[in-house]
Parts: sequence; structure tokens; C-alpha cells
Amino acid sequence: MKLWIVALLLAAPLSAQWTFQVSVGEVANLETSLEIRQKGSPTIELDADYESQSFTSPLYYSLRAGRSGWELELIHQKLFLKNRPPEVQRFDISHGYNLVTVNRAWEISNFVWRIGAGAVVAHPENEVRGRELDSEDTNLGGGYHLAGPVIQIGIEKRFVLGERWLLGLEAKASAARAEVPVAGGEAEVPNAALHLLAGVGFQNRGFQNR
Repeated sequence: MKLWIVALLLAAPLSAQWTFQVSVGEVANLETSLEIRQKGSPTIELDADYESQSFTSPLYYSLRAGRSGWELELIHQKLFLKNRPPEVQRFDISHGYNLVTVNRAWEISNFVWRIGAGAVVAHPENEVRGRELDSEDTNLGGGYHLAGPVIQIGIEKRFVLGERWLLGLEAKASAARAEVPVAGGEAEVPNAALHLLAGVGFQNRGFQNR
């Protein structure tokens, strides 16, 4: 672990110029626990099997802006519960199990390595025991809910496409803990996922491959 930290500290910094990237891709969600609590009813506990439906609207995507190795990233992750028990008519977070992170990135051996941490901003849509969630019960308004922490780690290969454009191919892993409201209670919705993304980026000066 100490050698890994030293390697990152000694790695070459990224360009001091601004870079903006838009990516799409596919997600593999690992099986995680789900706990749903409603007042006056037994707790629902299961090993949740989610799908992300990455290429159906609204799309799964990543937006990222960075400079000098510091980045701000939004990953529009989506969760659809496949193995719903009889008490759960719907359990989706389809307008975003959004992962908002601040990242630190380094260039090592022609790859960009990054780690990041931040928050989950979720937009839950659910119906449990015939009771549908009211969007007014979320803490950010408009159906959005500040739900919990997230961390990510990733590796990206960049290819120059002219002076101002680049292509990025990236693999990353994310782990998050989140609590979202349900009618009359709340649900613990952790998520662990593997991401594969491809996208284009714009830079205000040319990115230099090494």
C-alpha cells in the first residue's frame, strides 16, 4: 500500500489546461443488501439484484471537468430492482443514483489513474405495500435526495484526436451507501458497481501523450 501511494505522488501531473469529457457505457451492479423499513410493518430485507438499463432513456452517462489533476465528475447511474418481493410493487432510482465526486488523477505509463469521493444524489421512485413515494418527501426538492457517500477508483486510456479533442476509454469501480425515502419510512440502498465507459473530451490546449 505504501509503495502504491509513493508511486502516485511521484507520477506525472496532468495538463494544467481545462479538459471536459462526456462518456457513455455499461454497468455491472454487484449484488448488495437492501433494507426497506415502513412504520407499523415488518422490515423487508433481501439481496438486491439491480440492472441499470444503460442505453434506455434516461441514459447512463458521465460528465467530467478537470484541471491540473483535480476533477469534478457526475456519473448518472440508474438502479432498477429486478427481484422485487411481493410487498414491493416498484423500486427504481431511474432519474439518477447520481454519483457526484471530486477526483484526483495522475498520469502513469500512458494511463490516467484516478480516485474520487463524494456524495450520492438520488431520485427514488418506489411503491411499497401499495403506498407510492411522494416526491415532496425528498430533502433536496423536485424528487432529489442527498442520500449518502460514494468512492470511486478508475483507469483511463486517452487518445489524441487533433489539437483540441481526445477519446477516452475508461474502467472504474464505485462503492456507495445511500438512504432514500419510501412512503412511511426509508430504505438502505448501498451499491457496488463496475463501469466501462467511452467518450470524447475537449481541451483548451492540446493534451500531450507520453
